Amino acid sequence: MEADGVPDTPPEFAPSPSPASTPKPRPRTMSSPSPRIPGTPSTSAPDTPRPDISNTDLHGVTDIASHDMPDPAPPAVSGGASHDVTGTTPAHMADTTAQRGGYRVARWITDVFAPQVLVIGMPPVVGLLSDGWRGAAWGLVASALCGGVPAAVIAAGVRSGRLDSHHIVDRSLRTRPLLVAVAAVLAALALLSVLGAPTLLLATVGAMLAGLAVTVPVTLWWKISFHAAVTAGTVVVFSHVLPPTPTLAAGTLITAAVCWSRIRVTHHTLPQVLAGVAAGATPAWLVLTLAGT
Repeated sequence: MEADGVPDTPPEFAPSPSPASTPKPRPRTMSSPSPRIPGTPSTSAPDTPRPDISNTDLHGVTDIASHDMPDPAPPAVSGGASHDVTGTTPAHMADTTAQRGGYRVARWITDVFAPQVLVIGMPPVVGLLSDGWRGAAWGLVASALCGGVPAAVIAAGVRSGRLDSHHIVDRSLRTRPLLVAVAAVLAALALLSVLGAPTLLLATVGAMLAGLAVTVPVTLWWKISFHAAVTAGTVVVFSHVLPPTPTLAAGTLITAAVCWSRIRVTHHTLPQVLAGVAAGATPAWLVLTLAGT
């Protein structure tokens, strides 16, 4: 049949449209919504309302965000010095270094001028200066008894744990070693007297005994400084065999350094070292004066 002058052609014989004439579908963009068939549920996520930040405190938001962020690196300091972030300033570090250096010097002075060292070293030098090598030989005998015996007892006590150190910092531990020292000095004085040792050496040993007679009773109830006592007594003894004025001047400086070191290492107080100086110098001067040396 024909309608409106158009022949009626079966569908299978109808010409297919050319590809060029077929309209191409428009590309879908992210902003264009997906087509939805009427009557089917929507598969797209519901629109989330955006928060209104017009009244938001952006400074507070920044603070919260930056709270969890790591701190920025400290700025570099010119000259290669590190930036101080712990409160330790270069001046404080210098003070600490100076304090440590002062403590090491004090420990060195304490060890060099320890009572055992002076008591062992002084008699041979005094004997040498007063009577030559014969006097030095007598001085070695005095050193072995007056200094060697007490030093050996103290060393054994330190090894066994009965004593804290060869300085015997704990006053309550000093009684037995001091009694040994008194007995050793008495034995040395008796032996040297019998064998005919020089007068000055006998007076030197007598000065040691006189110093112990003062310091031992005191140390039973108060921690007097034996470092200061022995150092001061040694200076007085040497002033009798060397020129007095320069010997006393140099000896005063050495005694002051020893007293400072004992205070610096916190083993004694100022009154304790001053009492030690008096307890060492005064008996030594009296004994040497009475002996006519």
